[in-house]
Amino acid sequence: MNITWLGENACSNIEISGGKAANLSLLAEQFPVPSGFCVTTGAFSEAISDGLKFDQATLPKQLMDEIANAYQQLEKQCKSQPLRVAVRSSAADEDGALASFAGQHDTFLNVVGIDSVYEAVVKCWASAFTDQAIAYRQAQGYEVDQVHIGVLIQEMVPADMSFVMFSVNPLTQIANEMMINVSWGLGESVVSGEVTPDVFVIEKSTGQLLNETVSVKQQMTIQSDDGTKLVPVPRLLQQRPSLNADQIKKVFELAKSLEQQMGWPVDIEGAFHQDELYLLQCRPITTLNQKG
Repeated sequence: MNITWLGENACSNIEISGGKAANLSLLAEQFPVPSGFCVTTGAFSEAISDGLKFDQATLPKQLMDEIANAYQQLEKQCKSQPLRVAVRSSAADEDGALASFAGQHDTFLNVVGIDSVYEAVVKCWASAFTDQAIAYRQAQGYEVDQVHIGVLIQEMVPADMSFVMFSVNPLTQIANEMMINVSWGLGESVVSGEVTPDVFVIEKSTGQLLNETVSVKQQMTIQSDDGTKLVPVPRLLQQRPSLNADQIKKVFELAKSLEQQMGWPVDIEGAFHQDELYLLQCRPITTLNQKG
């Protein structure tokens, strides 16, 4: 099995699709997860055993055909041509309870066309073998020669604003506090630390906004013809809160539902486009020693 689809039982299996894809697949029917498919860990292992040199030209022909067919099917499903996708690594031990692997493996946004998808898949695979990723695996006690990595390919959300939400405040470690970090544009800027985001702290038991810190947001990441680019934030938006009260409520309710569904404190990534909320990632918070 080389391809699984979000929402299918096979895709919800971590060993088959990796942690990121499996978590989202479990949630796809109930939550606003963009449509997508996964190139399985088995496809990765087979390509490696066949002598893949992390070059698009050495991708197995059958796998290329299957990826192309899935991409065309997703294009029809999303009614978008050409289809723009996000291509994300999804290792079998990624986004688990013990280690998140956040930032260790590559993600490619706004990928257009099947040749670019092939290239992004190979680059996601290759990112599992960088010095940084290997050092992280060693520090976490994982085998460095037993990597199983899937690649998640999803419809790209042209985000107006993007956020990271923690269902337990990671700074205070207080279980009854949730925290949102959010800024304009795609989430790449928030996750990478390229911008200072707005921060909203919410009381979990009541949904009351406890604290609001609005930053001067000078840059944001947007889609471009060849991927993404960092641009200045329009002056009128720089000191304006990037979420309104209704949007904060939507994110709060999403995080609370996800925590109840998954059974653990969640670290989620999401976005708004034309006031529609999208769930892009859901994983355990791995840095907690909770207070009350």
